[in-house]
Formats: sequence, structure tokens, C-alpha cells
Amino acid sequence: MKSIGAFVVTTLLLVEQHAYLTQAAQINKGQGNSSCLTQKVFTEPAHSGWPHSFSCDQTIIYDEFSEEWTCVLTDAGSGEVIFNNTWSSDDIYDTKHFLHKVHPNHSNNYYLDLVSSDQGTCYRYVYRLNVSELEEMTCHESMTNYSPWHEKTELDKVLILECFTGEDDPHPIHAQSGHNHTVVWRRNCTDIKNITGVEINDKNEMVISQVSYDHPGVYSCAYVINGQERFAFHQKICVKPKISKGLPKIKCLNTRHRVVLGQPLLIECVLDLGNGYAQAFDHALKWKKVRGVNVTNVCMNNAQGKTMNGTESRLHCNFTTKYPCFLHVPSKEERAQSRFTTTVRFWIDNVQEADLGTYVVAVRKQRIEMANDTFLLELDQEPHVISINYIVLICLSCFVLFLIVVCFLCWHRFYICLYYKRNFGKYETDDKKYGAFISYHFSTEMDKFAQQQTRDATAATLSNLESLGYRVYDENRDGFQSEMRVDSSMNAMRQCHRVVIVLTPEYLKDHWSIFCLQKSFHSMIESNHKMIFVIVPGTREYIKQHSNVDETHLMIRRALKLNHDIQWSENRNFDKRRFKLELEWAMPKLATQRSVRHESTTSSLLSQQYTYTNGFHRTMSVETEVTEAGSPKPAGEQFTCFVIEPETCPSNTSL
Repeated sequence: MKSIGAFVVTTLLLVEQHAYLTQAAQINKGQGNSSCLTQKVFTEPAHSGWPHSFSCDQTIIYDEFSEEWTCVLTDAGSGEVIFNNTWSSDDIYDTKHFLHKVHPNHSNNYYLDLVSSDQGTCYRYVYRLNVSELEEMTCHESMTNYSPWHEKTELDKVLILECFTGEDDPHPIHAQSGHNHTVVWRRNCTDIKNITGVEINDKNEMVISQVSYDHPGVYSCAYVINGQERFAFHQKICVKPKISKGLPKIKCLNTRHRVVLGQPLLIECVLDLGNGYAQAFDHALKWKKVRGVNVTNVCMNNAQGKTMNGTESRLHCNFTTKYPCFLHVPSKEERAQSRFTTTVRFWIDNVQEADLGTYVVAVRKQRIEMANDTFLLELDQEPHVISINYIVLICLSCFVLFLIVVCFLCWHRFYICLYYKRNFGKYETDDKKYGAFISYHFSTEMDKFAQQQTRDATAATLSNLESLGYRVYDENRDGFQSEMRVDSSMNAMRQCHRVVIVLTPEYLKDHWSIFCLQKSFHSMIESNHKMIFVIVPGTREYIKQHSNVDETHLMIRRALKLNHDIQWSENRNFDKRRFKLELEWAMPKLATQRSVRHESTTSSLLSQQYTYTNGFHRTMSVETEVTEAGSPKPAGEQFTCFVIEPETCPSNTSL
């Protein structure tokens, strides 16, 4: 069984050795020591014209003891032995051999053989170099690609910086002391020759013998080989003030705090550790509560912000330090303000009655109390008063806001109601032939101002109703001017959704108009619909004057209050849009509002010629003599009766 196990182990070793040899066979063509066992193949980057190093100590088999080791470096392409030396097992560590110049045209494949003089074993490592041209970078570009290291130093200290690339650099610089290369140092990418107290020693190290405020900045070192410059590293040097030797001071911002039970509380105090920076790791803060002669520690922490102890999870304290450290050359004002101060905090998540009392915050150094300050927590007796004031203020604000909203709604009530009617109002049953029955009085016996006023008011009413999509029945245009006029008007009212009366003083003086008005009342009462009065200026005053002596005018005055009354005016400041919207509000909402015009596309007010049963024609000028109340009446309008039969002009005609 033992022989079988040994055979299996030997077979596995041979297979493993064969795999390594197969990998190396692409490079190894029988050159070098063919008895060496290939361990590993390395692939490393290299730059044309720059040196490259091979380390012998990385190849030692540490589990094999030997007094001496021989390290042989061979060019795999030419078979030339580049390096052959023997060291003891103690001296071989940290030994390197340099190729002084990598040529891109060479094979750049190498064997590194490590031979044990005592055991006679040989281990081979194959190195394959990927040669490329060096990418030229400026100082600032290199600083962008490779972030600077950070280092803090103190005033009057000695600072030594060595030029080397980091272990994690994917493209390390292989440079050997004493060979053909130069090390250049810069601060903030400029030459350091003009910086006082900075020297370069024989090891190409930068030495600052006594650090001062003139030395902060970003220092960079670069290797120059064969005229090519490559930056090895960048390092930020931050200069701190000297260690403070003064005594610390602490002062709380408030010495008396009124607290509300159940609410959080924050206490802040200012800690002054003197000019410069202090050895804060030697300092600690202790927050204590005093109960008569008894003192209880409630919280304690050090400069690292670590809480050492707290009696309850509700209690917290914080103390962190941040030293002034200059990355730039500070001004005189900045140097004078390099005093170290910080804010320390103590807070309670949920204040309870047991938390009330006197507290002491003490600064300790090496268990010796250096400074302290006290503050008092007492119950605030006024929070309920403040709460009531807030409640009253909120109520008053809500009341004022309510009044503003009510005033706004009242002021714009008409527009709001009209909007609601348009979008959400119910449609009225459209079972009638006409949308509106319009009644007005016009006579040639009226003065020209009254004629023009009636003409304009009626024309505005008709045009707006028709533009809203209603079919209008004009009693003077569509009715019968004979003994059938009463029946015709009553039947027409029954076929209309609303009765619209253009109310003028002349209308109230005419018996037929009053009769028509009374019939309209009865018709609207039967249909349970309101009438619409279009009132011209002066009509209200006329009704008011005669309502005390005439029951008809009193009845009309009451009717105005119960129905829709819309004021019309010929004043230039009159809101015509509001007049149309009031008509829309007073008229019913129909599913199909469409204007069905008469044969004439304009109202009877604007027609040029009318025919009546009494045998007369009347032609009316469409021009006006009166444009608004009180304006002069230019001459030009004429009313002419063309006589067909010898009769007088009628006193009550349509327009």
C-alpha cells in the first residue's frame, strides 16, 4: 500500500512538473540549465529605454533549507548569462539585479534560476516583459492620475521624504542608486530651489531640517533617465502648530436651561485647549450631576469621540478634535488664529423630572481635572401658556382666512355659480320651440333719446341671446299686428322657455306693454319659471316714484325682486361681457342650444323696412343721434312715413 501511495504522489508531481515545463517550452528552446524545474511564469510591464529589476529573494523555496543559493539570470533568446552570483541564505534577501536598459527589439524573455549549492536542486522562474513606450505626463496630469499621499508634521520637526513608487503602483520605477539617472523634486509642481531649509542629500532624499509654516504643499519627485521624466509619487505635507502647553478652558454657552418634560435637550460648551494643538488623546470630558454632596457621573468620553460610559441610553455626550493643519503657506492672520477650540455637546433624548438639577462638565488630563463649568436644568413653567397662545393664533388665522375666502366667494359668487352651471348644472327639458320671448316698446312718439336707448338695449339683448345659441321670438317681428295679436303673443309665450322684457319708462306708459307684462306673469307662474328684465338707465327711479301711487308700478317693483333683473347701460365703461354672462345665467341650460335665425339675420331694430297691417311702411335710419346719456345729438337721422293710404302714422309700431 505504501508503494502504491508513493507511486501516486510521484505521478502527480510529474504531471505538475510537465505542466510547468509545457508553459515554459514556448520560451525555453534548450538554453540554460535544462535540469531546472520551472516553477512559475511571470509577465511584467516594462518601458523602452528604462531599467528593469529582478529580485532573487522572491524565488526562494522557504521550506527547503540551504546554506548557499546561486542566482543566475539568463536571456532566453540569446542564452547570454546576464547575472550569476552566490549568496548565503541570510544575504540573499533584498537582492536585486538591474537591466540598465530595456530594448523593445529584444526577445525580453528571461530565466531566473535559483540553485541550492547544498542540495543541488534548481528552480526556474520565467519572466516575460511587455515592453511599451513611456507615456509622457506633466506634473499636474500625474497628480490627477495618482492621488497624493497625506502626511502631517509639526513645526520645528525634521522631515525626510524618499523618492519611490508604491507597492500598489501597476508600473513601478526600477532605478538603481549610482546609475545614470537623476531625481528631481518639486513643490506644487514648481522647483524647490527657492524654498528655505530644503535640501537634497546623496540618497536623493528631500530633507527639511526644521519644518516651518513656509513648507506646506504637495511635494513630487520624478526620475529623469535618458532625457525622459517620470513622476514616482506625490505627497501632501500638512503643517500643524506646536503642542500647546497652556491649561485648557471650558465655558458653557448657557448656564441656565428651562426644559420641557418629554422634549429633547442639547447643551453646548466651548473647549479651549490653548494656542497650537493639544495632545487631545490625553484629555477626556466628564459630565456629572450634583445632588447635594453626592456627585454622579452621567457621561464621559475622550477626544476620539468614544463614549466611555453613560448611566442611561437617553444621555449622550460628544467630544471630537480637529487640529488646525495647513496645506498651504498660511498668512499671518491664519497663524495667529491657530488656537485650538472645539464645541463639546451633551444631550438628552427625552427629558424626565429626574434629570432636573445642577450639572458639571470637567476637562481631565491624565486623571487630573484641569477645568470645569456648571449649568442648571430647571422646569419651564410657561409652555402651556405658549401652547394656548399658539392655539389662539392658529384660530384667529383660520378665522381671517375663512373671512377672506367668504369675501372672495361673495365677490365672485356670480362667476362661481355660472361656472358650476356650465360644468355641473342640470339640463332643462328642451320641449319648447323658442328659447326666449322678447318684449319691448318702441314708438315714433318717443323722443329720439328714448328711441336710441330702446334700440341699443334691445339689439344688445337679441344679439347676445342668439350668440348663446337660443332661438328668440320677437313679438314685434314674429307676431301679428292685428286683433290676433293677443292670442299670438300668449301662444308664443307658452312655446318659450323664458320671457325677456326690455323695461323702459316708455314701456311702463304703454297699455299694451303693461298688458303683455301681466300676461307674462301668469305664463311664468304657470310654468314656474322666472322672468328676465333688462333694465335701461332711469327705469328703477321711474318705478320707485310711481309705486306709491300706482298699484301696477308697485307690482312691477315686487316682480323685479322675485325675478332676474339685468342692468343695461350705454355708458362706455359698461361691462358688456358681464351683461352677456348674466343673460346666460338667467336663461335655462339646454342640451341643444343653437341659434335658429329668422329670415333677416339681424333683429328688427336694425332692419331697413317694416310692413304693418295699417297700410304704412316706415324706413328707419341705422345711424344714431344719441350715443350715451348727456352727449350732444348730431343731426342726421330722419324718420319718414311713406303714405299709401291717407291715414296718420301709428303710435305703436315695431322697430
